[in-house]
Amino acid sequence: MRLRPKFWCSASSVLVIAACGSGGEASNNAPNIGFQPGGLQGQIPVASYALGSDEKLAFDLINSERGRCGFGLVAQKRQLDLASAGHLSYLLTNNQFAHTQDMVLFPKGFTGRKPEDRALREGYGTEVSEALSGVRTPLSGTGRELVLKLMTAPYHLADMFRPHIDMGVSFVSGNQNGNFANHTLIAVSYGFRTKQQVQELATFPCDGTKVGLTKSIGAELPNPIAGRDLGTEPIGHPIYVRVAEGKSLLVTQYKITKQGSSETLALLQLSQSNDPNRQLGVAEALIIPTTPLDKNVQYRVELKGTIDLRPFDRAFEFATGDQ
Repeated sequence: MRLRPKFWCSASSVLVIAACGSGGEASNNAPNIGFQPGGLQGQIPVASYALGSDEKLAFDLINSERGRCGFGLVAQKRQLDLASAGHLSYLLTNNQFAHTQDMVLFPKGFTGRKPEDRALREGYGTEVSEALSGVRTPLSGTGRELVLKLMTAPYHLADMFRPHIDMGVSFVSGNQNGNFANHTLIAVSYGFRTKQQVQELATFPCDGTKVGLTKSIGAELPNPIAGRDLGTEPIGHPIYVRVAEGKSLLVTQYKITKQGSSETLALLQLSQSNDPNRQLGVAEALIIPTTPLDKNVQYRVELKGTIDLRPFDRAFEFATGDQ
């Protein structure tokens, strides 16, 4: 199956976020251990990232939340690690920040024009998507912090919880003389040589989640909300809703209330039918609070709609922290 290419990015004075993806024909690579086509990947090989490294912090957080909320695990793939690392090296060498590389204008360190070119170069295949982000350093736990910030950007949140089966991640500290002085950059490459399927319906956050951040950090381009800079006018942490690939999701009613209050939050829904940038598919939707959430509060989410015209009714609670 050929997938429609996707490109998006975002930036702010402190956090720089970008994401990009494309798809190609499925390769004949074997699926990972613990994975059954049409099901969820529940077992993965032990990752080789160094204990306490930013790469391991990011990898573990993504898998912890995917596994707990019913999206399945993603396995480390060395080819995707190398593709991510090579691109970060290119960006630092040429003082650029983009998903594309230009062999004519900036030939030094060139590893491939697009994410799928770089993944193919390392022997993975072209079925990849990519996320880039950056944050000022020095900070402890940067890997975790950058993943939490990616989760507050609607398109990036969606891509993090899509039915990928593989992942590669790399971090690098910016040089002191370029655009990335005092910054740490992350590149995450997701691989979907084959796909795993959620059971009925999955959400993030899900019941019992404690989200790391209450609001978006940095703008996102293309902008999921036309005319609004999510860095200067932040939204609350989005809710991602997904059903199995090939099924059609329609969320007809949605409500979020704060514990101890009957007042509902102001929300908007982003789905394939109203996505201004055509990044979302029929199997997914985003419920977005229009203002930041309160800190250290319990919220209740209520969703109703249909999956392939069959009614569903889902309610769950999640909490916020102190950021």
